[in-house]
Amino acid sequence: MTEQRLYGGAAEAAAEPAAPPAKVLAALQRGDGEAAARLAEQALAAGVVHPMLYGLRARRAEGQGRLLHALEDFSAAVRLAPQNAELQQAQGALLVRLGRGREAMAAFRRALALRPDLGGVWHELGMAQIGDGDVSGARTSLTQAAERLPGRPEPLGQLSVLATRRGDWEEGRRLALAALALDPAMASATRALAEADLQAGRPDEAAERLEVWLAHGTGPGPARRLALGLLGDVRERQGRHAEAFALYAQGNAETRRLHEPRFGRSKLVETLQGLRTQTLSARPEPWRLPLVGEPPPPPRVHVFLMGFMRSGTTLLEQALAARDDVVTLEEREALTSGVQAFLGEPNGLERLRHADLSTLSRHRADYWARVRGFGVEPAGKVFVDKNPFNGVKLPLLWRLFPEAKIVFSLRQPQDVVLSCFKHRFAVNSYTYELLDLQSAARLYDSYMRLVQTYLDVIPGDVLLYRHEDLVADLPGALARICDHLGLELSAEMFDVGRRVREGRVSSPSAVQLRNGVNRQGLQTWRRYATHLQGVQPLLEPWSRTFGYVEGGGGAPSFKRAATAAGCASDRDGA
Repeated sequence: MTEQRLYGGAAEAAAEPAAPPAKVLAALQRGDGEAAARLAEQALAAGVVHPMLYGLRARRAEGQGRLLHALEDFSAAVRLAPQNAELQQAQGALLVRLGRGREAMAAFRRALALRPDLGGVWHELGMAQIGDGDVSGARTSLTQAAERLPGRPEPLGQLSVLATRRGDWEEGRRLALAALALDPAMASATRALAEADLQAGRPDEAAERLEVWLAHGTGPGPARRLALGLLGDVRERQGRHAEAFALYAQGNAETRRLHEPRFGRSKLVETLQGLRTQTLSARPEPWRLPLVGEPPPPPRVHVFLMGFMRSGTTLLEQALAARDDVVTLEEREALTSGVQAFLGEPNGLERLRHADLSTLSRHRADYWARVRGFGVEPAGKVFVDKNPFNGVKLPLLWRLFPEAKIVFSLRQPQDVVLSCFKHRFAVNSYTYELLDLQSAARLYDSYMRLVQTYLDVIPGDVLLYRHEDLVADLPGALARICDHLGLELSAEMFDVGRRVREGRVSSPSAVQLRNGVNRQGLQTWRRYATHLQGVQPLLEPWSRTFGYVEGGGGAPSFKRAATAAGCASDRDGA
């Protein structure tokens, strides 16, 4: 789009209190955007008001990295020209950059209400919906984009990825081939086609596609990491485990270097240690105080489902979500205000112990507002908040939601850490630690030690279950969990892949459940035992603690071998 179309041309200017200066229009007409922006700033400073001027200044601020200043100017421009769809689009794109996805989607929808023919806006809306976890909505939006942009490969490439995410390999292949016909180097379509080849039993073809792309693709970045990881999956399927591990490690190392300036000095493990120290100094009595006078919670049953990343929480979530009376929140942070108030400061847990009813009520209300902000209505339902790292927040959950049910998933520690290392997570302060096997094991150990300390010191009811037990006997394990939650076991819960097949699940890993319970991920670590030797001192004690030993079994517990686990952590300086 041209600058004049974006900010309003001369025809629109006639309806405004003041027209843009002729010098600004002249600079735009000769293609000198920088001069136009400088002149626009001068005009605004002189008191001239026009959406074009605000838009030009916003573009300049955005280019200089002053994103909040740019947002202020775009907002001013939109207020002056609310019927300008391109301005709404520009504002939405900036909100995406600021990480404000839901506001961005609202801006894109306003633009489309004005101009439903704008294929680029449909594409941007679809990408924002993917980031928000709305894969069904994203599929609809990207389909609209593909219809309106027949010569553009990007919507087709993203649609091919969404098709493979729900396990529709033939549709993924068709869309990927269509995208690659327009752009043979498209990364997303290449991966989708390789995924389809792999699932069709053609790993050699998948490997060749990925190797060709990697040889000619761009430098280190997210697309390269995804391709390296997928090639690792192919080599694993071929039984070439040493090569697979090397590919996972290469992609992780490149990604770690890229993100080191931002996350390289993370104090995450130290933060978990600090929470453990605070907990050890706590007295149990204040935690037992009920929230007297609190209104009943919105859901019929409130469930927090947690564990560690890749511990198998998705399987249980999908089994529960198969019921019509269950709604889930999938790995979204709704406890923001409580975490900031009580878990980010050295004396935070002490303040949480003594927080008054009005303070606690305020944080509860903020939680429910955020849940609804994510598009989930819990009223009258069984509401499952699934977030693996909510174990860090157990004291906050017990204090704010004493009526909630807490369910904690365990899985073979070696499988968990290896799976985290292999998985291609979006990088944040938590997942950055998973890019290195040693730091992943340290994080796992520190997390489990913290949860163990919480359970030792603070009275609280937590149901522990082993993922492997759920895989081995889905009806029996579900019956025990449903009994804890006060639910009746129902037949639809056994079809754990239905929502995946319907394209309603945002987690890419859920495709493994498409055809039912999948046993392929169990004991994978044994194929990589040599590579895991260096982290076994951290992980083996937890294997004993959770009953993953020869002849083990029985109810899982944090109590067994607790001292051994602690000693391993201390010895390795976690």
